[in-house]
Amino acid sequence: MYVVPTKSTTVVPTQVIEEITKKTLTGTEIDYVVKVGGTEPKTHRLKDINGEVFETADKARIVLIDRATKSVTKLVQTAHAKARQWYPTSFEDSAGLQVAPELSELDEEDHVFNEKQESTIQLADGTIARVKLPAILNN
Repeated sequence: MYVVPTKSTTVVPTQVIEEITKKTLTGTEIDYVVKVGGTEPKTHRLKDINGEVFETADKARIVLIDRATKSVTKLVQTAHAKARQWYPTSFEDSAGLQVAPELSELDEEDHVFNEKQESTIQLADGTIARVKLPAILNN
């Protein structure tokens, strides 16, 4: 499992080392104990970790890229709106920015990006990432 902590911009790999099943009058609760760290690992109950849990690294990657794409899109849309307001006669016309459709067009089952408006970027470490950009950036 992979955890994206609430107060950090990192992805933490964990290893499930124990499954705890607790049966009560109200039903069955399942919790996991995970190991975190390599040289001096620590154990934590998964329910006590403050963050999002993903079953695979790929699922974490897809969700994080989608969030980053939405954030970048919002920044560009805000800048475009300011440009139209500040420079109404010397900037792009009102149709200059085509707002991308909802960028959370992930296939719920397969977590696959909608192929429309998809581009790739190369990160500093050489990783190639697929991102969806507004039409204005797809040149």
